[in-house]
Amino acid sequence: MNQNTIVVLCCVPVKLLNVSDMMWRIMTRETLSYLTFMNYEGHIMGWATYAREALARGETVQVRPRGHSMTGRIDDGDMVTLAPCDPGVLQVGDAVLVRVHGNMLLHLIKTIQGDRFLIGNNRGKINGWASKNAILGKVVEVRSPK
Repeated sequence: MNQNTIVVLCCVPVKLLNVSDMMWRIMTRETLSYLTFMNYEGHIMGWATYAREALARGETVQVRPRGHSMTGRIDDGDMVTLAPCDPGVLQVGDAVLVRVHGNMLLHLIKTIQGDRFLIGNNRGKINGWASKNAILGKVVEVRSPK
């Protein structure tokens, strides 16, 4: 933690809200991307780690990722619902939460070769190949805040 981090104690696990951008957010699903969570072991984790852990438990999870790499498919601030999935039924064009070269990304499946998936964003960038074990969940719904 640093001086720009506020610790908020709740009836649920401790959640950390980073306010370095001087924006205060109410802790709800709608503002999930602004939150950093502390898990039961005391490790700090962001929205992607939170989603990964929930998906590993077989839970569907909602997040609000930020960024522009998926513009047109998932816009900055959209509410994204992720569900656990069987990599064997994934198709080219599916949006997935995946680990590629140590990074967790919410990107698209561009090509499938056996048990390997070529991952890229919606702007033409290719991130690289991922194994079926690196696929953490599939996007099942995208809702715009507008």
